Formats: sequence, C-alpha cells, structure tokens
Amino acid sequence: MKKMKHILVVDDDAHMTTLLRDFLQKQGYSVTTTFSVEGALTWLDSKINRPDLILSDVKMGAVSGIELVKKLAIERPTIPVILFSVFEELEKEALRMGAKKFLGKPFSLGELSQAVAEQLCEKNGGMAEKDIHSPEKD
Repeated sequence: MKKMKHILVVDDDAHMTTLLRDFLQKQGYSVTTTFSVEGALTWLDSKINRPDLILSDVKMGAVSGIELVKKLAIERPTIPVILFSVFEELEKEALRMGAKKFLGKPFSLGELSQAVAEQLCEKNGGMAEKDIHSPEKD
C-alpha cells in the first residue's frame, strides 16, 4: 500500500485552516494543522515522519511564513512550501526565499489543488497527479 501524502497547514485563521484541512482530506491527503510558525517548527522538530508539503499563510503573529521558508530552506530543503497571502506584492520575496509556489488570496480550491499536485509531483520525480491524489485501497 502506498503511503498517504501528508500536508502541514500553517495559518492563524481558524476558518481558513479548517477549510484547507477539510478540502485536502477530501482529496485523499493526511493533514496536520497549526496556527503559527512556532507551532509548525515545534511539530516538525517532534515528529519522525516529515510532511510531504507545507502550506502556509505569510502574515501570522510574530514570525511570518517567509521566515518559515527561510528556516526550512536550510534545515529541511526537501520539503516544498506553498505560501499564500492577500499581500500579493510579497510573491517575489517569498519565491526568492525558497517558497516553491505563491498563491494570492483569495484563491480557488481548483488553484490550490493544482498547486499541491504540482509540488507533490515535482517532489516525487514526476509521478502522475492521479497517483499522488489517490491513496491505494487495501
């Protein structure tokens, strides 16, 4: 059986976090959520299994999603990060710092699904989207 792809969602907006978690779970992903960059880093430090992808808001509390990307680029460069924000002017900085993709809010669930599939496909050496989305049945 193939391992279900695991996504870490980081956003201080509980509504957005719930929306993303529910949508991604319906797409067949395992999802962990946290409400801050500090929470994400704590979770990453305490888990043996690493996420296959991280989705993070940019503007949150004391530490931004861009700071998360910078730290992960050094400590865990194999984990792709998709950043999202209403502040679309941050896109160039986010990508320069190591984010693999930037989504301007509001974004559609279709855009999110495509961005997630692209990043997981790239990470897995070009596996087909259906292979990434669909966990194998027993």
